[in-house]
Amino acid sequence: LLGQTVPLVSNFFSKERLSKITGKMLFFSTVGSFLGAVFATLALMPTIGVHHTTSLNFVLLAFLVILLSKKKTSPTVIICTLIAFAAMYMNSDDIMAKYKIRKNNEHHTIVAGTLKSGDRVLYLNRNNSSKYNDMREKHPYIEFAESVVIHPIMYSEKPKDILVIGAGGFTFGHEDKNNAYTYVDIDKDLLAISEKHILKEPIGENKKFVAKPARGFLSSTDQKYDVIYLDAYLGGISIPEHLITIEFFEQVKAHLKENGILMTNFIQSPHFNNVFSRNIDNTMRAVFPHVTRTVIGDAYNLWSESETLMANVAYIYRHEENYDEGNIYTDNVNTVFFDKPKKLSP
Repeated sequence: LLGQTVPLVSNFFSKERLSKITGKMLFFSTVGSFLGAVFATLALMPTIGVHHTTSLNFVLLAFLVILLSKKKTSPTVIICTLIAFAAMYMNSDDIMAKYKIRKNNEHHTIVAGTLKSGDRVLYLNRNNSSKYNDMREKHPYIEFAESVVIHPIMYSEKPKDILVIGAGGFTFGHEDKNNAYTYVDIDKDLLAISEKHILKEPIGENKKFVAKPARGFLSSTDQKYDVIYLDAYLGGISIPEHLITIEFFEQVKAHLKENGILMTNFIQSPHFNNVFSRNIDNTMRAVFPHVTRTVIGDAYNLWSESETLMANVAYIYRHEENYDEGNIYTDNVNTVFFDKPKKLSP
């Protein structure tokens, strides 16, 4: 409907001046579209926040109504002015603080606070991303990942290089003072908020934070890692499509050292009961042969028909440069006697 404004308004001008007037209207319409699409997202949202940008839009709309109204005290002007003031109040810093919204930028609405249980929680776009408390308890999927890949090397003589894609609240490996951690996340505000409201302390001298898109970071470095923990998926509608492709997984694989470990955390169906979960599994196995898939927690209900039942699912892969994918046993070519280990250990 708004797109018809220019051709409709042009009918109010004479044919002699129509081309000049229409040209001016199209000029200002194009400039307005450009500023709204580019300036708002690249300049306003990163500096003053999404909520204040929204308030500014309401104020500009109210100003436009006042500018175009012959009677400045008409009901329309009064209503638009009241709406603008209501928008400013509802998006004010005081209201944000009341709901423990620490930042509302172009990437996330970041909520951080302490529950009655004593758990300090971090919500990113309404997703419970991190948990921590004075007993150093974390989300079960984080504790599972640490038990598998961090605890065995926490006191190793030679520190390992660990890359964490998707920093969250920086709880993964927080107690590890030995290995070298690099946290990568697109949101530069996460570190300060996590240190103040979640960890209650700095992340540690053996850890660094790179505020950069994951694929941009991987493209800009040749460093390889002993462990890569991929935890950039919030679940629900917050799924970064560019981080679930075969090209991205190949980038990740190229940054694994020999015998390096990749571990992921996906939010998906525990028993492949939807297309999304099947396609992620297909994509992972196309890049990482013989990867291990583990459902974390008690959501593994094989009898459920639900297509929306989701759980934390970990994929675990150990990298070898010259990996032999093996063969398939058949009745006429069966080498199992020669292949199986001659000795087994518990």
